[in-house]
Amino acid sequence: MVAYYGDFAEDEELYLPFNTFSSDDPSDSVTATDLVDTDIYVHKDGSATPITTDGASIDIDAPGVGAHMITIDTSADAAYSTGSDYAVRVDGVTVDGGTVNAWIGSFSIENRYSGAAIDALSTKQDSDMVVLAADHDKTQSDIVIVDDFLDSEIAALTSNLLIVASDTLAIEADTNELQGDDYPTLIAAISTKIDSDVIVADAKLDSDMVLVLAQHTKTQSDIVIVDDFLDTEIASLTSNLLIVASDTLAIEADTNELQGDDYPTSIAAISTKIDSDVIVADAKLDSDMVLVLAQHTKTQSDIVIVDDFIDTEVASLTSNLLIVASDTLAIEAAGGALTGAQASQLIQVQSDVIVVTTDVGSLSTKQDSDMVVVAAAHTKTQSDIVIIDDFIDTEVTSITSNLLIVASDTLAIEAAGGALTGAQASQLLQVTSDAIVITTDVASLSTKQDSDMVILAADHDKTQSDIVILDDFIDTEVTSITSNLLIIASDTLAVEAVTDQLAFTNANEVDANTKSINDAEVVGDGNATPWDGA
Repeated sequence: MVAYYGDFAEDEELYLPFNTFSSDDPSDSVTATDLVDTDIYVHKDGSATPITTDGASIDIDAPGVGAHMITIDTSADAAYSTGSDYAVRVDGVTVDGGTVNAWIGSFSIENRYSGAAIDALSTKQDSDMVVLAADHDKTQSDIVIVDDFLDSEIAALTSNLLIVASDTLAIEADTNELQGDDYPTLIAAISTKIDSDVIVADAKLDSDMVLVLAQHTKTQSDIVIVDDFLDTEIASLTSNLLIVASDTLAIEADTNELQGDDYPTSIAAISTKIDSDVIVADAKLDSDMVLVLAQHTKTQSDIVIVDDFIDTEVASLTSNLLIVASDTLAIEAAGGALTGAQASQLIQVQSDVIVVTTDVGSLSTKQDSDMVVVAAAHTKTQSDIVIIDDFIDTEVTSITSNLLIVASDTLAIEAAGGALTGAQASQLLQVTSDAIVITTDVASLSTKQDSDMVILAADHDKTQSDIVILDDFIDTEVTSITSNLLIIASDTLAVEAVTDQLAFTNANEVDANTKSINDAEVVGDGNATPWDGA
């Protein structure tokens, strides 16, 4: 029986140790003579003809008498290729006075490899993470566009409100008889309040946008960390699986008396099951990534709808404010002497204020509705993340179970054989150690993945919380603006009520019936009896 030294990568340098013993005492190590590099032969896939340039060299009695090392450089000849098995023999060696021709052992080059599906899964996962990161970048870009648009529209709205305030002050200045009611102070207070509300709203929007962008950046960073960690763990898992496969095949090859138990079929079934689990995991990840991308696309679509609606409502609001400004200028130009048409214009001002109030209320309602849609999309994304988390937990449990089956079958081989050499016992211990390492790595991967999912979910919750805060703030500011518009409408109607009592027989001259001057009664008729104070 000869040793199987393992499955190696192409062009790798191999080390094949072997021993020589006394013919009288198998425990007595003796040296080998007449063994040089050209006495070593390597045969490919059972061929009777050895490889011409085999790249083999021998080191006799290193590190001690009877312990020898053959080194093979598989890059020395093109005959060393993936998917093949190789057998190594020596000819004409003198051991304990006798000439020996013997097979030393065998090895293979990438002919037991089963990690291709895992590599494909890692590559696919990298690709999906790139798509997901690009989608996050697009969402972040759209948020910046909406923020810039809101800044621009708030500036335009502030400008229009200042025009209304200026025109209202002009009306008040042309009706000096109303100064006792202190309308300039009231109107100035309204203008100051509106300016203050707009500044606060703008600052709060900028602040909230910074928080939202920071949360998106943190989420994107966490995804990159999870991606890198999965790449590292998958590489480690693949390496450990290859060690387990190599050690198990070595034990199986050294225990031919157990072939009746059909352990090769059992091991092949385990390998097939692992490959199947990887394929299912890959398909499920693909499906979940499609759902996540769809939810991001829906969120992006909702932002576009909100943007379009704000465009429409701001245009309508601006139009109504221009009507208010135009009507106010008409009243001012008339100098307080309202004709029937001007009175109708004043009524139109009141009607326009009501329209503006209605539009603002409609905007607030629509914004609330859109926020509900956005929140639902975030909730669905979070739900998909939980589904992916649960699926990965399930697959990790399945892989761990299969690894334990491999360990159990290996122990069964040991129990049934009983005729293991020291080297074979060491190989069996290595299989058990590798299974423990893999189980530990899988548990660590699962724990880290759970922790990252918690952080990712918290980031989504924080983003959703910021959206609710922004929504509530906009509702408050809309209510404040509506209240200020109603105050303007009320004051305008008060001015109208007083100016309706004024008469102008001559243009720009107020008709007056003077009863007293400085608390003294006026007497006389201005004709036969001159005007005088009583």
